[in-house]
Amino acid sequence: MFIEYNANPFKANIGDCMIRSISLALDMNYMDVFDGLIKIVDERGWELDEMRTGMQFLLDHGWEYVEPTNKITVSKLSKEIKSPMVAICKGHVTYLDGNGNILDTWNPGRYKVKYGFMKRIDE
Repeated sequence: MFIEYNANPFKANIGDCMIRSISLALDMNYMDVFDGLIKIVDERGWELDEMRTGMQFLLDHGWEYVEPTNKITVSKLSKEIKSPMVAICKGHVTYLDGNGNILDTWNPGRYKVKYGFMKRIDE
């Protein structure tokens, strides 16, 4: 189910989908995620809106790269997974809560998931 949610403290929708999704996934304050991404940008010389910046942040926080075995929509994947996921689809980043819900400012449910990140399970 799509749940409209905006983690941006100013409730703006300014192309900050990566920050909004990561803050939900890690249960972190939006501005703390923003500051963490800026740190990566400063250290590596990357841009804030580059996907690799967000990817590195998630990896640094114990999440791992996952790729669906088939081309599945965000909506369908949200119903199949049992753990939270940051899903990347068609130039957009969204958050799936692991309970069948998509939390975002708009519904990307019809788009196919290219890849995503899930919390690493230590064995």
